Amino acid sequence: MAGLSGNTSNNQQTCWDAYVKNNPNYNTTDYEVREIAYIFSDKSPRTMADVVTVVNPGDLVKITATNTTPVNPVKPSKEEPRKIMNPKDSSKVMSTGAQVCAPVRFGNDTGYLKLTAINKPVFGRAGRRADVGEQTILTMTQEQLETLKWMSGLRGKGTDKKTTNGITITVPGIQVRGGNQIYNVDKIDKVSARGPGGREVKADFAFSNTKGKEVLYISHKLGSSAKDFQQYSGTSKTTGTFADQEIILNHPEVQGFYSDLWTFYDDVKSGLNQYTNNPFMVQNNEVRLKTSGCYVYANDPQLIAMSVYGPEFGPGKPYGPDNVHILGQGNFVWTPITTSEGDITWQLTFSGHMVASPNLVPFATGKTEYRACIYGRYDGSRKVPASEGMIPKIRPMICPYPLAASNAGINLDDVYKQNPAAPSAR
Repeated sequence: MAGLSGNTSNNQQTCWDAYVKNNPNYNTTDYEVREIAYIFSDKSPRTMADVVTVVNPGDLVKITATNTTPVNPVKPSKEEPRKIMNPKDSSKVMSTGAQVCAPVRFGNDTGYLKLTAINKPVFGRAGRRADVGEQTILTMTQEQLETLKWMSGLRGKGTDKKTTNGITITVPGIQVRGGNQIYNVDKIDKVSARGPGGREVKADFAFSNTKGKEVLYISHKLGSSAKDFQQYSGTSKTTGTFADQEIILNHPEVQGFYSDLWTFYDDVKSGLNQYTNNPFMVQNNEVRLKTSGCYVYANDPQLIAMSVYGPEFGPGKPYGPDNVHILGQGNFVWTPITTSEGDITWQLTFSGHMVASPNLVPFATGKTEYRACIYGRYDGSRKVPASEGMIPKIRPMICPYPLAASNAGINLDDVYKQNPAAPSAR
């Protein structure tokens, strides 16, 4: 789930407008916290006395007004050393950079919480639950599981509903011990695990066996096409693993894209203007990315696999919340398969698109649909840390082609081809 900062996936409006200003029930909506952060009592906090409380991933807050508020921690001075420590690392002082904040209530406390720490709401822009589709799928699939147990002769009759065993699931394309079958499947749940920095993991759902062990991890999306995706992965310093949090950020293709962005940003900022169709422009005396955004195709199979199946993907690595078995869209579809002995197994597919790890064909071939792209779009609250310097107001990500090409996204390779005499970052 993405945060309240930045724009919606179609780039037509800000998340704040979509999920707060245009939500008539915003003040009764629960908004989930996505990372550890402070709630400040003051718009110019100086010390820890100006911190009302600390919120953690999974906490719920309510937004009390539809206007955002800039909070500017006061810079330290010799006369008044700053004593506000970083909530993520108490050994470091907190940045004094301005934070765009929402006025919030957390329990009995009120104050200002930065937008980057708040997920999109539990309720949508018209007061409907934004996650209603996911919850419906979850409930419906658990009900289906109970029916499949009964049909397989694994549940008692009448009031005796004791399950003696779970069902056997066959999943086309997956590679697990014993082939493509998973045994004793009993239950499906929403995955509650969190990754580095409190981010959501790749898996949305997990099937468990009768012993309570999670045995099948699924990254699930509603819809049926690549246009229904927002992104495969971010590229920030917490999108990797606990062992290597920056494994995606530091990947050569991601860093190469950042250097490309710097080349075009610096071309406009320096006034050289050597590139036709440069994705950057000057607006209100500020160099910024055009609304169209820009992208390159991702090519390295490992980078693509980490973004699609999770950052823990790799030869010999176990499946888990950040290394899923399946990416599936739409409803779960169950097809009975009767063995020669008369036993029933159930083949799991989806009503929409489905791909099983480690298949990368849809993401690494062609130039449309699910093809993975490294994409940057305008976002007033984000920035890109290129090795050459910081580029403001860009949100980078790895996403399917339709999102990268939305609003006539600019392919940076095409820009280089159109300007052969201009310098290149490559």
